[in-house]
Order: sequence, then C-alpha cells, then structure tokens
Amino acid sequence: MSNSAPIMSEIITAVYSNGMLRPQNPLSLTDGQIVRLQVLTEESSKDTEKIIQSLVAAGLVTPPQHRSDIEPVSEEAWRELTQRLEASGGKPLSEMIIEERVTSPDATGNRCAKSGGGRHCQ
Repeated sequence: MSNSAPIMSEIITAVYSNGMLRPQNPLSLTDGQIVRLQVLTEESSKDTEKIIQSLVAAGLVTPPQHRSDIEPVSEEAWRELTQRLEASGGKPLSEMIIEERVTSPDATGNRCAKSGGGRHCQ
C-alpha cells in the first residue's frame, strides 16, 4: 500500500465499452494505484436497492447517512487497528470495543468504569 494514497471505499457507476470500464465520475485515485472491483450489473443493483428500500420501509434497517462529511481512516490508524486485532489472540471485536469504552475517557475527559448495568464516570 502506498503511504500517499488514502484508504477509501466507494461505490461508483461505470460504463463497459471496448473492453474497459469507464467511470462516469472522476475518482480520487493515484495513477497506477491497484483497486479491487465487484461488478454488479444495473439490474442486480436495482434488485438490491428494492430489497434495501423494503427493509427501510419495514423499519428493519436505517439507511446510512451521507458519508461526505466522514474523514477516511488514515493508513496509520488502519495499521494500529490491524496490530491490535492481531494481538488480541482471537478475542471478539465486540469485547475489545466494550473494554475500550470502559477504560477510555468520556466526552468530558472523565474515566469511566462499569457499574451495575451502566457506566460510571469520574
């Protein structure tokens, strides 16, 4: 992975023509950067969208917020997370998150601990 290229994941629309996929909008990639593709035809994409809309209408899922205001994860943070996961010895990610929440400061900078069924911060 190049240090200069941000880690990103996005869904784009492209047109296949003369053996090449041509994105319909500019991409924030560096020249020669390697990417992984999953090709969905417009028909399968429409079916997926219908399923998602049905789940949203039934109240089973919440549609994602617009992600333009979310900063991509830095390569350094990605490496740190990968190292933590590898060092966890197979501990479930959910347990790691709970432990982090218990020992990390809350929004006011206070340390929190489990107490009863909730968190107690000092």
